[in-house]
Parts: sequence; C-alpha cells; structure tokens
Amino acid sequence: MAITIFTLLIVLFTDGGSSDATKHVLHVQPHLKECPSGNELPCLNKHCIFASSEILKSIDVTVDPCDDFYGYSCNQWIKNNPIPEGKSTWGTFGKLEQMNQLIIRNVLEKPAKSFKSNAERKAKVYYESCLDADEHMEKLGAKPMNDLLLQIGGWNVTKSGYNVANWTMARTLKTLHNRYNFNCLFGWVYSSIKTVGATVLGGLWALEYE
Repeated sequence: MAITIFTLLIVLFTDGGSSDATKHVLHVQPHLKECPSGNELPCLNKHCIFASSEILKSIDVTVDPCDDFYGYSCNQWIKNNPIPEGKSTWGTFGKLEQMNQLIIRNVLEKPAKSFKSNAERKAKVYYESCLDADEHMEKLGAKPMNDLLLQIGGWNVTKSGYNVANWTMARTLKTLHNRYNFNCLFGWVYSSIKTVGATVLGGLWALEYE
C-alpha cells in the first residue's frame, strides 16, 4: 500500500510598506521511504497542531534568521506577551505556570459532588479554606494566633501567658517542628562529609554526642 503523503503549506503575508506583499511559504516535506522514519506519518492531532501554531505565532518572518535568529524566533512572542504588572521577568515557563494555575482554579471551583475521589474533595476543601468565602477567619480575628502563642509558651510583647521562668526554646522548637512542620532556626539534617561526627542542621553546626 502506498504511503499517504501529507504536505502542509502555510502562507504568511506581511506588508512591507509597499503595494507588493511579501509572500513567505513554509513547506513540511513529505516523508521519504529511505528515511528511518519513513513509515511514520506527521503528528496531526489537536495537540501537535496547537503546538505548531504557537511556534508559528512566535516567529517574526520579517527578520532573517541568519542575521538574528533570536529575533526571528521570539519577536512576535515578545510583542504578543508583554511583561505583566508585578512581574520583573516573563517567559514561556511563567506563562505556562499561570495557565496551569487557572486550570487548577477552574477545576477546584466546580461543585464538590462532581469530584470522584477523596483526594479531589480534600483539595477543594483546602482551596476553599484559603478563600474564607464565609468570612470565618475574619470572625475569629486574632484568636488562632493567640492560641498558637499559648501552645508555644507565649510571646513577651503580648498578653499570651509568657513566663520566662517556664519558657524553654527546646519545647517551643519541638512544637513548631513536629506539630506545625515549621522550619524554625533549622530545617533539614544531613551528615557532614567534611567533619566526622558532626551534622549540619539547616546551615547550623550541631555536634553529635554519644
């Protein structure tokens, strides 16, 4: 059976400032039988077509790639994607991250009954807890913070039960690390390769004792 040959012809017109339009023709050559991939057809599903269109929309055909390949490849992308407010830099990875965040947001804002797994429902509950849609956190005010201060021994600048005679750093750090997973003062632990019998705790040296 003869191999079906696909030829993609894309014609881009640009106005060079004169009455004559400059025509740019890009061809995708057909697969040849002698090529290693000669039996493989071009990817023409919607994902490949979308990726190809995004690449074509980034190309500036008015620039000679032999003179300025970066301009040829990226000028149109830069023109169509200005740096958003609040961002110092912007690129394809930043845009992709923003798009993913929007997708996740749209998923999490669906009704809870539409989720099939407990993991999805837990993610929605976690998301809604951050929104505080019913203003529950506003009603609680400073109470959660005050309760936390009481659990870790208080704070001397507040009325939270601080007593220097009873307060110990070890007990406070234990509560913060073990219960709240808060890396206070130090975080990770690994054996030192430079000093035998020593461990690095988040950049702080702590000697090991028998």
